[in-house]
Amino acid sequence: MAKAIKNIKAFIPLTVNDALFKWCKRAVKDSNAAREAVANFIARDPGNSEWQHLGITEVMPGEDAVVHDLDGAGFLFMYRHAERKLPASVRDEELKKRYDALVEKEGRPLNKREFAQLREDVEVALLPKAFIVPKTIPVIVTKNRLFLCTSSASMAEKILTHLMRLCETRKVALDWSDMLTAVSPSTMLTQIVRDGIIDGNADSSVHLHPSRAAVFKGSDKRAVRVKDRDLAHEEFKSIVNSGEYAVTELLMTLNNEDGVTASTFTMTDKFIFKGIKLGDVIVAGSGVDAADLHATYWLFAKEIERILKATHYAYLDGQDAPDDEEDEL
Repeated sequence: MAKAIKNIKAFIPLTVNDALFKWCKRAVKDSNAAREAVANFIARDPGNSEWQHLGITEVMPGEDAVVHDLDGAGFLFMYRHAERKLPASVRDEELKKRYDALVEKEGRPLNKREFAQLREDVEVALLPKAFIVPKTIPVIVTKNRLFLCTSSASMAEKILTHLMRLCETRKVALDWSDMLTAVSPSTMLTQIVRDGIIDGNADSSVHLHPSRAAVFKGSDKRAVRVKDRDLAHEEFKSIVNSGEYAVTELLMTLNNEDGVTASTFTMTDKFIFKGIKLGDVIVAGSGVDAADLHATYWLFAKEIERILKATHYAYLDGQDAPDDEEDEL
């Protein structure tokens, strides 16, 4: 049984060509050359004039490789985002001091534009005193897909922009697109609540059930949040059948064919998957070693493919789910 790693609880999937996948295969064979290739894109702490910095970091503790082979499940990058955080109390204390001094000097209160500029000046002045908060974001590359392991669309955009710049410098012709479905993600979620199960889509081992939490949003933008309630109850089927509400978030359970829970996750109407928990993973303590990391990332990569088969390919417009063999190395 693998150990849970806190930075693999979400993913945003993209469709890609195989250019990056092929580069990863070469990078694994010559890790020193790969390290040199990404030298200008390596993670570091933000400088004294920077609020944040994003870069590639080592994948496994004690190793300097920037690409890790997941033994047939794909390849793994690790991004590190370091951001300076300025405590609000520190900023507000300095802001008040400067504001009071300016009001006394000018003999009048500052207008909104002046106050906004003053606040910006204070934040810039205190920037070197802000503490740095780092976090790592895994990126899994397969032959046809790119998984950005975050639930933040803005973070995913930053990573994708950084990765595209890297590919340009290495003459890697990476093409990507959002995953297209025959119906919108919200319609998919609404259908799942209405029908109660997706059984055997693209894989006879896929059994997907809505679980006990959802967010319904009405045409007036009013949201109804449901937690710890049986979504099979007629009350909720009536809500979705009325046409007045759509499901924008849904907690789901993906079972193996023997009925054992393989994973639980929440899917959103932005086709973002978050809160992922794998049935074969236990919560890890400190000091997770490379073997545990490898096993967990391998299991995660395999399971998110099954999640996509259950939630995506059943609704894919005129396309079939790719065979698992396509990602074998």
